[in-house]
Amino acid sequence: SMNTLLTPALVIDRAAMERNMARMDGLLEGTSMNLYPHYKSHKCPAIARLQMARGAKGITCAKLGEALDLAEAGINNIVIANQIIQREKLPVLARLAHKCRLTVCVDNEQNVLDLQAAMADVGDGLLHILVEYDVGMNRCGVSTHEEFLALAKLIQGQSQLVFEGIQAYAGQLSHEENAEKRVADVQRIEADVAAL
Repeated sequence: SMNTLLTPALVIDRAAMERNMARMDGLLEGTSMNLYPHYKSHKCPAIARLQMARGAKGITCAKLGEALDLAEAGINNIVIANQIIQREKLPVLARLAHKCRLTVCVDNEQNVLDLQAAMADVGDGLLHILVEYDVGMNRCGVSTHEEFLALAKLIQGQSQLVFEGIQAYAGQLSHEENAEKRVADVQRIEADVAAL
């Protein structure tokens, strides 16, 4: 019973989850978009496997530890939607990139060079890279088109890094209650990112 569950515990209304997944399938139907659900919404490998079985292209997570858990659960396409800069973590990241298709974000040149060195130390293999572009979160990411282009070119010059594209997360808009402002900001951000 609910009263005897040890906490913390994930409790799922399976029917509601299935309805939500079907609704997402409907939103994507007929588009070229791929779904990379975020692990933080459930932190449950079984649900991540279910999302992959339903057609998700990969699973997004926030931390290296979560990516390791996902890989151990058999998820073979993982996006870490953050920068991994702590030098002690880079060999672990590089080894993981040899076991699955791994993507990570960068926002500075030294991190690019450190990632390349870590990959080379482990052997052959590729690490996919998203350049983070700050679109108003003021948390991380490059802030100019010139910085973005310089990082993209640096990544393309590395033998074991693959420039995958842009991460431009406008999380601040998820709390914007004014629909007109939210739409206007999204359109401004889309135009800015398209100009990259």
